[in-house]
Amino acid sequence: MKATRANGCSAKAISLSTNLAGSQRKLRSAWTIFGLRRLPESKRRHTLERYIRDVLEPTVPVLPYDARAAEWHAVERARLGAVGRTPSYVDGSIAAVSHTNQLILVTHNLSNYEDFEGLELEDWSRNSLGIKSGDEGS
Repeated sequence: MKATRANGCSAKAISLSTNLAGSQRKLRSAWTIFGLRRLPESKRRHTLERYIRDVLEPTVPVLPYDARAAEWHAVERARLGAVGRTPSYVDGSIAAVSHTNQLILVTHNLSNYEDFEGLELEDWSRNSLGIKSGDEGS
């Protein structure tokens, strides 16, 4: 069953950060490296690299795309492809890691993930009144 919440942080999400704090596997995301490599050599790039190295890498675990995630991803991609809703490979990979680790996937792009079975989604860009961030004065 799919659950979508837009009212902020749930107890499950909070316990996730507590449970993962002791994770021994800390890897730098390929997407982060790609984003940094696209930047020209600059003070900004070096500041971001230092922040990732000194703050994020020691404290934020990156979960692996393992055999369980690959299996779930393959089954879901085949199921969705059979009904003409083939997801992007990247979205499927993100969904698979989230699902196989029993995590809530937090995204502003709910439509990219709504077709996956058994995936719990939250959009934290909306407050409990359903107002998007930055739209409060409208």
